[in-house]
Amino acid sequence: MSQYLASRYIELQNGEMRDLNLPDLYRTNLNQPQRQARDYAIQQIMQDFIRAPLDEVEGRLVKPEMGVVAGPSSFAREDLRAGLGGPLGSVGGGGGSVGDQGRGAAIAAGRAQLDGEQGVAEAMRGEAVRGAGDLRARHNDRTDRKWFSDRK
Repeated sequence: MSQYLASRYIELQNGEMRDLNLPDLYRTNLNQPQRQARDYAIQQIMQDFIRAPLDEVEGRLVKPEMGVVAGPSSFAREDLRAGLGGPLGSVGGGGGSVGDQGRGAAIAAGRAQLDGEQGVAEAMRGEAVRGAGDLRARHNDRTDRKWFSDRK
């Protein structure tokens, strides 16, 4: 960022803002008009730095055309309770309907499927652990690991 600021400041100092007699960027003993000119140039550089990427994107943005979204014409408390599925709108209340039994069966089937998949995954992991142990033993035999441990 400092390199960008310095190079852009020099461009402004020698170009667009030549008539402002901009002081050197890192000069410390400035009078009030010089300080204001330097601050103005830095402010312009920072605004350009922020504005450039935005200008690139703004040209391609499309303003969405939103229509008016109307809400329900009438909405009663009974409509809300009917959507909950339980008696008198209670969530998880007793006395389910035929639809509740179908949902329960679907949940039970999903639970059984997940339990089966978990069992398969655990079996595969057990086989992999046993296979890794056999592989380690074969590796130790091939590299004569026993010869090194017997020498102690």
